[in-house]
Amino acid sequence: MDGPTTTGRTGLARLVSDETQLPLALAAGITLLAGFLLAWMSPETVVGQIGRVLLWVSLGLGAVHGLHAAWEAIRELRPDIDVLMVVGAGLSAAIGHPAEGALLLFMFTLAGALEHRAMEKTRDAVSRLNKLMPRDALIRTGVGWAPTDPESLKPGDEVLVRPGETIPADGVVIVGRSSVDQSTLTGESLPRAVTEDEEVFAGTLNQDGALEIRVTRPVGESSLQRILDLVLEAHESRQPVQRVIDRFSTPYTLTVMVVAVAALIGFVVVAELSATAAAYRAITLLVVASPCALVISTPTATLCGLSRAARAGV
Repeated sequence: MDGPTTTGRTGLARLVSDETQLPLALAAGITLLAGFLLAWMSPETVVGQIGRVLLWVSLGLGAVHGLHAAWEAIRELRPDIDVLMVVGAGLSAAIGHPAEGALLLFMFTLAGALEHRAMEKTRDAVSRLNKLMPRDALIRTGVGWAPTDPESLKPGDEVLVRPGETIPADGVVIVGRSSVDQSTLTGESLPRAVTEDEEVFAGTLNQDGALEIRVTRPVGESSLQRILDLVLEAHESRQPVQRVIDRFSTPYTLTVMVVAVAALIGFVVVAELSATAAAYRAITLLVVASPCALVISTPTATLCGLSRAARAGV
């Protein structure tokens, strides 16, 4: 009894996971474009019928994540923009306009895929920063140099960094001269020449000379750690526009739905339109009110910013 249920839930979880958003968005976009072109070029032929089938396929592909998100929002009695988009797309398809609904859901799924991609880039950046730190450091003891955990270093400790090793903590050179690759912190590709009494930073690479360094800050307060903290803070925080969307999504969704229903009644009673024509106009209002631009622009801007920073060496 438990086996099929567990397998079914696992399959559903895999289908609506973040990793499937981009493939589904691409598939929805391709079938939407192909279906629209075929239906437009040969509307009365078999080719046109194939095009209309592709439009429904695109609608289904785009609805996978939207339906799941909308269902979760309804279960929590917190209707949001996900619900608004799914309702608008579904009603659009119900009155014979699957292309409009498919386009709406394609944009919705693409926005989610871009947001997931931006989060992946952030996680990759955090992973790369963590890998910059060496696993051990050579600290001066009463009998020479001994390996120790960099996390245990404190101000005043003296460490030895040999050529090709990563500097374990922020400090000042007390003996030696070398070239230090600081591109991990500054993005500058040219190494910096350092000598006695000059500052060096954790996570940078000592290139061609041995350095004895006096630690000035523990690893937890190093320049590299501060950058890592900023990346993590950016990863966990939401953009201002996202916070606005989260705050007003429920009242906005309910308001738009009420206005759409009122418009439907008004078109039938006041304008004396047919039920189909009135429904089409009310659904058009619902679709236009779906904030696709806001939903897709925020992850797009975040992704572009992260990509640009990565190309600059940040």
